[in-house]
Amino acid sequence: MRRSKSEVYLHFVWTTYQRLPLVTPQIEQSVYALIQAEAKNCRVEVLAIGGMPDHVHLVVKKPTTISEAQLMQRVKGVSSTAMRNEAAASGGMFRWQENYGVFSFHKAQFRPSSGVRPQPEASSRLEPTAALLGRTG
Repeated sequence: MRRSKSEVYLHFVWTTYQRLPLVTPQIEQSVYALIQAEAKNCRVEVLAIGGMPDHVHLVVKKPTTISEAQLMQRVKGVSSTAMRNEAAASGGMFRWQENYGVFSFHKAQFRPSSGVRPQPEASSRLEPTAALLGRTG
């Protein structure tokens, strides 16, 4: 019996609570590391991650074993809980907005833009257009 083949490329975008500038330079790397670690736990390949103080872009190659909603629930949940606990210790707050956007694309469209960090394990053949990543930011 032959094995199934699936290549699902997705671009997720979500915002902080009320679009507050909560992803500050001081915590940005921690937030991205938490997101990447949870994506890896879900067997999702992170191709690029980045954003601004009020939103995050996440570009992935996703297996068929997890839905978009499940991935977002886990990635946002883990990162929000950890950052909320860290912020509370210093009298601050951290929270994601409930909703998110997700867009599919062909791998030939993947070309990392300046605001999104390509991940070292991503294939150099993958290149999304700036329009793909800039369309929602």
